[in-house]
Amino acid sequence: MKVESTWEPDWYQEQDKPGILALNQMEYGDVALSHEAYFDWLQNQNPMGSPIIPLAREKGTGKVVGFGMYVPMRVSWAGEARPALIGFNLVVAQAYRRQGIFRIIATVGPEEGKKRGYHFFYLFPNPRSLRGHRKWNDHIVSQIPLVIRPLDVASLTKAHVGNLFLKWGVNVGWKIGGATLWRERRPGQGSLPLNILEDTNFDDSYDRFWQQVKTKYDLMLVRDRAFLQWRFHDIPSRSYRALSVRQGTDILGYVILRQTEIMESSVGLIADFLVVPGEYGNQAGLYLLHEVLQQFKQAQLSLSGGLMLPHTQEYAIMRQAGYLRAPRWFAPQPFHLVIGDLAGGTPLNALIRPEGWYISIADHDAV
Repeated sequence: MKVESTWEPDWYQEQDKPGILALNQMEYGDVALSHEAYFDWLQNQNPMGSPIIPLAREKGTGKVVGFGMYVPMRVSWAGEARPALIGFNLVVAQAYRRQGIFRIIATVGPEEGKKRGYHFFYLFPNPRSLRGHRKWNDHIVSQIPLVIRPLDVASLTKAHVGNLFLKWGVNVGWKIGGATLWRERRPGQGSLPLNILEDTNFDDSYDRFWQQVKTKYDLMLVRDRAFLQWRFHDIPSRSYRALSVRQGTDILGYVILRQTEIMESSVGLIADFLVVPGEYGNQAGLYLLHEVLQQFKQAQLSLSGGLMLPHTQEYAIMRQAGYLRAPRWFAPQPFHLVIGDLAGGTPLNALIRPEGWYISIADHDAV
């Protein structure tokens, strides 16, 4: 049977929203992706524009049996904003898998993006999808390390270690190692009068901060006030907190936090963390992370973690603050950054250099 005999490719129309939500419900259960408010946030509220949504319909009924979203973003390359897309949540109904739908959607979405002037797309595929992107000559830039700080090892081993002897060994080992080799370092007084604020909104000081850091790395999402407000404040179904460290009214660094449950453990996520370059940034970042860890401990969380590439200043500060690079098996899934070139103005050799990128959970589509 030819695949064309049961389904046909098409583009999203407003009446397709219930079908997309139903597919997400079947794939993931009752999570944010299955909620209308979350879909509307992606579709209608993104300051960068509405997503490109290719889909597959069942012939005869018009039922949505597969779809993908390519969400507009702005990526700063050497300080200049370039239009890009993030591939977001490609789902195919179980009965229609292995019929070529995934490949068609993953092809026509970027092709339409190219027509509209987007320079490239990026995504974080799951392991199953990663195999397809290898075949299609998309470029795997890097696996993004998970950086963690255990806060309550006894609760972690109780939840995840069944062997009593191993559990005892891990608890004793961390009690020693966490106080010596991997101890949490307290920030010194330094030369800066610093204060930490919890920001309920992102004001124009975040735009001024962005101007200071936008050339810090070759490639990074434009983290201006508009993006941060949309990504972390306007988003439904999730709650984030923003802390900034300031000298007077000037931001020297900020961190975005989220508390959640992952694999039956209470986790404090560092969803985004960025500081000004140089020693002032080092002092400010260490001061900020010390406050973060104290707050997470007071909330009785078991673990703190975030995504960060090893060449970045922020990674070095996290390590200095006592965070560790987690072994690959520890992560709930591997986080691979994959790039697809749309023959835009950003050279491919720049896009595929891991050392050129700044990535955090903020860049990810689902965390």
